[in-house]
Amino acid sequence: MSLTQQVLDFTRRTGRYPNKKLGQNFLIDANVLPKIAKIADLTEVDSVLEVGPGLGFLTQELFQRAKKVVAVEIDTCLYAELESRFAHVSNLVLLRGNILQQDLSYLIQTFGVTKVVANLPYNISGPILWKLMKHQEQLETLVLMMQTEMADRLVARAGSKNYSVLTVWTGYHAQTEVQRTLSPQQFFPIPKVSSAVMKIQLRSQPKVEVLDKDLFRQVIAGSFHTRRKMLRNSIRASNVPIDISTLDLAMVQVGIDSKRRGETLSISEFVDLTNSIHQLLTS
Repeated sequence: MSLTQQVLDFTRRTGRYPNKKLGQNFLIDANVLPKIAKIADLTEVDSVLEVGPGLGFLTQELFQRAKKVVAVEIDTCLYAELESRFAHVSNLVLLRGNILQQDLSYLIQTFGVTKVVANLPYNISGPILWKLMKHQEQLETLVLMMQTEMADRLVARAGSKNYSVLTVWTGYHAQTEVQRTLSPQQFFPIPKVSSAVMKIQLRSQPKVEVLDKDLFRQVIAGSFHTRRKMLRNSIRASNVPIDISTLDLAMVQVGIDSKRRGETLSISEFVDLTNSIHQLLTS
């Protein structure tokens, strides 16, 4: 039975059609599934977190390769289907709940999770990625299917329209690379957007160390607060608690023209600016 037929069989048996509000678009290309697992470089010592396993198509590829798979599913009906289908699988832990409400530190420590592989719901892919990135010191690799628009943001260059707060924050902590693109026809139901498989390899040590990560995120957010404004005006218009005279002096110290827009700064320039501000505030 093809993956498409399995989805249709599920809807016929349960009367449940994929939930648009939950961003349920099942990957139905059987040829792609092992390739996604391969991108994650899974071995028999890896414990993997899967977000939104759905009907378990990718899940099966994962638990055949990894030591343990922890799969978090929000949909009660899908959770029951997974329990029934994989009742015999000893290295699969099924959890029912919203990934955004899960205590990831607990899951990571309890099950030894080091990798995440998931087909992210389009409507909450950003919040999920932000949550995962908070655990960059514990996780090694993220292999995530997401809408192409989100993937473009993660690999955007400074000065481009897709360059964003998420670009800078993720780029500071990890190396990002689009591994392959997927057409809407490879999913059921067919989404209105194309998708990409993104590999995010988290760094154990950033290329350039930032002295205050909370301040770093505030500086980034303030710089993109009003994209079309000059850097100093954008930060001043935001709620970042930085005195404008301190900001001006910091920009002079690191050689950043105050007339530049925040979207033109490289990641290393954001680090230099943050460290200069930090030193001025603490001296």
